Amino acid sequence: MLVTHLPSDIDIEPAQAQEAAMIDELWRRCGERIRFDVPPAGQVVARDRGSGRVIGVAEYFRTFPPEDVLASVCVEEPYRRQGVGARLLSTLSKLARGDGRRQLCGFIAGTNLAALRLLRSSGRDVHLHADGDGFFAELSC
Repeated sequence: MLVTHLPSDIDIEPAQAQEAAMIDELWRRCGERIRFDVPPAGQVVARDRGSGRVIGVAEYFRTFPPEDVLASVCVEEPYRRQGVGARLLSTLSKLARGDGRRQLCGFIAGTNLAALRLLRSSGRDVHLHADGDGFFAELSC
């Protein structure tokens, strides 16, 4: 069961430029980051309030305007299944909506059950389309 509240010692905030190395290291530990030649159009982090350490990140990239947006979410292992990913995705969706986007899209491997659970628990309209060994997901902002 996914916990719907965020632990009180974690903040969700826009990413800061000086956190780039910390974010890159988190992605190395989580894997499967979308790579583009441009910086993310929107990026938010989950930060442990006590240490200031980034323990989660969500980001989206503009790919082929006007509507193609790809998103990724990563949460460090000890913080998973506590609502951190859901809050990251919700905050990222609000950021994208504020930038005029209607949806976040991306490919999810069929074996990535955590991502599928996260999308289904997001409280937003989600459309999954079978695509090879996974799904193309569309999440309304």
